[in-house]
Amino acid sequence: MKRLLVFVFALVLLGSCKKNSDANSEQGYSGSYTGTVIDSMNRTYHSTLNNHTIIIVPTQTQGVVSLTNGLLMTNTGNISGNTFQIPQTIAAENGFMKVIESADGTFGGPDNNTWTVTFYQDQVDTATNNVFATLSRSCVLIKQ
Repeated sequence: MKRLLVFVFALVLLGSCKKNSDANSEQGYSGSYTGTVIDSMNRTYHSTLNNHTIIIVPTQTQGVVSLTNGLLMTNTGNISGNTFQIPQTIAAENGFMKVIESADGTFGGPDNNTWTVTFYQDQVDTATNNVFATLSRSCVLIKQ
């Protein structure tokens, strides 16, 4: 009888585990991701941000997600398969400079719960169109 109870308990425990049924869609990737962010300025280490959380929220448009607590001014991106991307976007502009943002990342790990992504922000001189500063934020975040 004791073995039967242990077996039934194990079945209930394993059957109640959270499954990511939409693992390869924006629905499956939605949620809170927390981890470490390494900031670099012009390819030189600048700082580390620990325990930062970014929330991915699906939108009404297939493949498009919104970011809360993102690291850029641009707060929407695209998910296709297990890849995340923010295409180059002019996030701000005035008479002297413009800010161009983008991001590239992938989802991996068990149930695609690890998001490895780098956010980029270029500051461009509008008179010469030369980039005078580049900020990159490399992240390894785990779905909570």
